[in-house]
Amino acid sequence: MVRSGGLAGRRVRASVDTDTDPDGDWYAGQLAALDLGALAAEAPTEASPDRYQYVLSVHADDGANHRLELGEANVPDALRPLVTQLESRARAH
Repeated sequence: MVRSGGLAGRRVRASVDTDTDPDGDWYAGQLAALDLGALAAEAPTEASPDRYQYVLSVHADDGANHRLELGEANVPDALRPLVTQLESRARAH
């Protein structure tokens, strides 16, 4: 995940390898519960001034790749816990 924008315009990044990370099972469960293809197709990409923008990239073990670009106000409820956890991870590093 890359988060950019906001008032300061600071860019933060976080990544997780679900096979090796101690929290990998939680992330894998969150991802398994999502229809990433549908979310990517439906995701509005318009930017809003002084709001965060997110780019989420998922590389699945089966070779599928998904990229979601979302404005802060457009993060679906189903995706919010994952985004929140990744933001916490980014701030910790």
